[in-house]
Amino acid sequence: MSKLQESNFIKMFGGRTFSSEEEMEAFVVAKLPSILEVGDGFVVQQDYATGTSGLHSKRADIVIKNSRGDILVVFELKRSYWLRFGDQRNNAKQQLMDYCQRFGAPYGVILSEKYCYIMAIHPDGACKQVSALPPIQEIQPRQAINFGPEINKAQRQISVSAEAASREIHQGIDDQARKALKKYTIIGITLVILFFAGLAVWTYQTKMFTCENIKGNMSMTNGQTSKIYHTRESNFYDKVKIDTAQGDKVFCSEADALNAGFRKAINK
Repeated sequence: MSKLQESNFIKMFGGRTFSSEEEMEAFVVAKLPSILEVGDGFVVQQDYATGTSGLHSKRADIVIKNSRGDILVVFELKRSYWLRFGDQRNNAKQQLMDYCQRFGAPYGVILSEKYCYIMAIHPDGACKQVSALPPIQEIQPRQAINFGPEINKAQRQISVSAEAASREIHQGIDDQARKALKKYTIIGITLVILFFAGLAVWTYQTKMFTCENIKGNMSMTNGQTSKIYHTRESNFYDKVKIDTAQGDKVFCSEADALNAGFRKAINK
């Protein structure tokens, strides 16, 4: 048994393309036992692990186990179009390393129809790219890393690489496009402000011109305060004089008068 180079895994596809990741996954699961020289039962599809820290479970596409059930290799499958850019590949490496640490796997492989990346995880949690995967029978299992508040060195390196790649993409945006975007954003915000300002003025004016001028009259009867409002249909509407010093008020609607504690006058 010899080591498996990255090219060995890519040759497995034979130039084949897939319509979905699920189709690709089923194909790889069927091929791996013969390539790795292990039994079908040692290749497990969509296995889950939570990790010793109790964080949320993670699903790995394919894992390779030994006879004791220890996970030796984690395979993360990606379609080729998804790995076209550097930041996407860095994200995939970060994801693979996370899976390997949760499962306690010493090796991980990112695999697509045209791309392969083999990662080795050291006992201290650091990772590095290797050119080949050792024979499965020679791989020794390791303990899963307990995720704590500290981020290990490999995580930091990959995160920095992903951020740098992202910055390069954003810096590639044409200056004129950015200026045009800024210009039209300001115009758009201005139009929105003018629209709502006009709406507020219209609402205020509409309320003013549709006011019904309902007269709310307060008077004392047998030592008790009487609060009565008069609409234009009231027989006493023209006779009622509003004296705000006495507590009289003018309302624009009967609902406003009722909410203020006034009752409607009874025409006799």
